[in-house]
Amino acid sequence: MKICFLTRVDAFDKNGGDTYQIEMYKKYLEQDLHTITIISDLHIPLNQDCYIIVNLDRQIELIYYYDQLYLNGLLSKTLLLTIHHDFEQIDFYEKKIRAGRIGMVLRMFDNHYKREKLKNIYRGLKYKSLRYQAVRQLFINYEKKLKIIIENVAGVILIAPDEQITIEKDLNIKLKKNYTVYNGVNIVNKVDFDDEDWQSRDIDVLITGRIEPRKNSLAIAHFFSNKNNNYKVTFVGNENPNAHKYCDDFKKLVDKNNNIEYIGGVPSEQMPAIYARAKINLSASWFEVASLVDLESYAYGCHVISSRNGNTHNYLGDRACYLHPKKLADLSEIIPILLKTPTESQEQYEFISVNFNWKKSAENVFKAITVML
Repeated sequence: MKICFLTRVDAFDKNGGDTYQIEMYKKYLEQDLHTITIISDLHIPLNQDCYIIVNLDRQIELIYYYDQLYLNGLLSKTLLLTIHHDFEQIDFYEKKIRAGRIGMVLRMFDNHYKREKLKNIYRGLKYKSLRYQAVRQLFINYEKKLKIIIENVAGVILIAPDEQITIEKDLNIKLKKNYTVYNGVNIVNKVDFDDEDWQSRDIDVLITGRIEPRKNSLAIAHFFSNKNNNYKVTFVGNENPNAHKYCDDFKKLVDKNNNIEYIGGVPSEQMPAIYARAKINLSASWFEVASLVDLESYAYGCHVISSRNGNTHNYLGDRACYLHPKKLADLSEIIPILLKTPTESQEQYEFISVNFNWKKSAENVFKAITVML
């Protein structure tokens, strides 16, 4: 089968979880002898068996791809991979948390769609192919258009069951045809853990992800720099190039605290060794869909404290702890208990390996296609 993923123009300039996700689909679908194309330049090949538009929350490309598929009579072959974040959580972040000049400007707009159209102007300045769409879509009612798209594509692919609840709430719509395809973890080699090694793990709390306001990095660093400075804390992740002052403030705070280290971005193949040094992996993001870091760190024997503003509970259930990003003080009670409790590392590794791997995810993408087309 020839399958075409249609994604944002900056998918490979600004790599994110959505880029990695469809690259993993491509890798394992091609192992099953399917032909996979990933399009990020707005060109749509017309000879495909299935089209999957990626990302409900990037309306500028989504609407363009949809309109072209509609004009070419291809909607019966089209699915939407939503990767949708809760608008209520995004609105709180944009109005109350987001830093810098961009944050100041965005706070002037009272809803998500207006802010997205403003961002489109910036995207149009950066990418010539988006300029016309950035202007044209100023006059489109995004909420109505998204409803039309969801109602007219052949089906919707979700990455967590609760994503359906969020989409239906945000758009005041009922999803008809939908199929959940859980994300996977790229575990290459079998690992034999020795649970006797719990005390040898030399990182108490690991925070993995970009250094940026959305990930709550600075607030987390402040928490561990005050009365909680007896914990050994490590941050891993690249700096967000659009948040220079925020990242500078973060690094200054880290430099003042001997218990906190920041080691920058690390290649993905080196992360298992870092997870294996950590007792706890902490995420307190302001919004997520389903965090791959939560799954990866759990697979390598960490306790997981995950943001409540996401859907990790659909994957790990009561195997993880959950924290509201506004309530970091709750960590004072959670962390001491977890540090005293060794994980069952081998069982955790097997749980992720069996239930959440990219080969299984790719197979379920194909199932979604066969069920909904």
